[in-house]
Amino acid sequence: MQPGAFWARSPFAFPAIVAAVVAGADQVTKWLVLRSLGPGNATAEREILGSLVSLHYVENTGVAFGFLQGQGVLVPVLAMAVVAFLLRMYRRVGSASAWFAVGSGLIFGGAIGNLVDRLRLGFVVDFIRVASWPTFNLADSAITLGVMALAWWYWRDSTRDQPRNAELAHSPAYQERGTCQDPDH
Repeated sequence: MQPGAFWARSPFAFPAIVAAVVAGADQVTKWLVLRSLGPGNATAEREILGSLVSLHYVENTGVAFGFLQGQGVLVPVLAMAVVAFLLRMYRRVGSASAWFAVGSGLIFGGAIGNLVDRLRLGFVVDFIRVASWPTFNLADSAITLGVMALAWWYWRDSTRDQPRNAELAHSPAYQERGTCQDPDH
């Protein structure tokens, strides 16, 4: 089998592996935090870099930054809708881009990690506190990095097409058809 043949035949394999690693690492870190800082422990906070970075146990019933607190079923339904939307987008775009595959895998893994918490515990365990930023977890970080990867992919893809489209618009065949919108022509 040639290198890359597996990925070509299984376009969902790479993002699925990324998602599994993210969701697994997220659940392990949350389990450790629950054991050491969760309910029934002497302390709910441990400083890492003084007051700049600390581990702080928080039960989040909302979404990012605590929005939609106490909305019950709405939050997991929204999470599942986002995952379904991303799966649909991935099917359209496919594995044409490593950035899209990695970004999708990070978002899937983060969404799955937080969804497991919601279904198992009724809330998401947040534990990373950086200065005055709202407390977050590994899944939230993966989702943020995934969105950044997808934004990078989209920006690169759109800027890559612009010169080609500009060349086509200025080509003699395009101008002969009378469809050129350029006022200089």
